Amino acid sequence: MAEKVYAPIKVETRTGQFGEFHPISFRADKMIEFINAHKNEAGYVNLTMQSRKDIGKYGESHSVVLNDWKPTQAAMKPF
Repeated sequence: MAEKVYAPIKVETRTGQFGEFHPISFRADKMIEFINAHKNEAGYVNLTMQSRKDIGKYGESHSVVLNDWKPTQAAMKPF
């Protein structure tokens, strides 16, 4: 399994009047750099948000990692 590549994104969990929500923030210049470095052949960057075991120093409740999964030939065969 490849090492996780974390996106420079901060995600928190908050509770408001209508339930739980997740504010997401990032520095535009850092995110543009990340996108340019990790976009695939089609120009997409696929990310996965996952819960953290412990809340981070700045209130981060989730991590965002690069999803670089690519289908294998076996996975592409019809049933």
